[in-house]
Amino acid sequence: MKKDTDTIVNLLDDYVSLQDRVYEILRDWILSGKLAPNTPLNTNQLSRQLNVSRTPVRDAVNRLVSVGLVTKVVHKEAKVADFMSEEMYEIFKTRAALEGIAANSAARYMNDAAKEKLVQTANRAEECSLTGDEAGFMEFDQEMHFLIYASMKTPILQDMAKQLYIMAKHNRVTGYHIEGRQTQVLQEHSNIVSAIERGNADQAEKAGYQHLYNAIMYMREQFEKLKYQ
Repeated sequence: MKKDTDTIVNLLDDYVSLQDRVYEILRDWILSGKLAPNTPLNTNQLSRQLNVSRTPVRDAVNRLVSVGLVTKVVHKEAKVADFMSEEMYEIFKTRAALEGIAANSAARYMNDAAKEKLVQTANRAEECSLTGDEAGFMEFDQEMHFLIYASMKTPILQDMAKQLYIMAKHNRVTGYHIEGRQTQVLQEHSNIVSAIERGNADQAEKAGYQHLYNAIMYMREQFEKLKYQ
């Protein structure tokens, strides 16, 4: 990996901890494509490149594993995750269908109190997104989607939608960081909630499906490019 002197010079700027800065740098390298999918992450090499000890690098790699940007197998070197496996593609496609069904049901069956709560939750998610509160956004994003799932009349589909949402958590975090995707997500949320508020089941179903379809296509296109850079 090529040495990035600008990164080293700015490493200790501001009041951010060394561990946080190393994490942010490696995360940005992954999301920008400087570290392509399946690239091995050698802690010795990275510590020399960043001019830091191995400890903050190891900590950063472990944090990247926890958010799904890096994979690590016991006794093997960590590597950048291959974000769009065929299994994950199938999960997102299934989620897209279920999101559409759930939004359709919400438009038809959700009462006024539930709709008001849905609007408030979507607004809180938007506020968190615009203020850079990623953890808050993810929390309210889940609450918003689960409120919509609750409108489905088939309990097994409700459970399936929730399970698939959780299974795709790491990829959702990754997709959220892709340039331009954050703004799209907020608009897509607005389209879904607006259609549900108006009771327009057809538009709600289309908006729900499109939200997840856009997510998978956006990520797949982005990371397919990274593989060949």
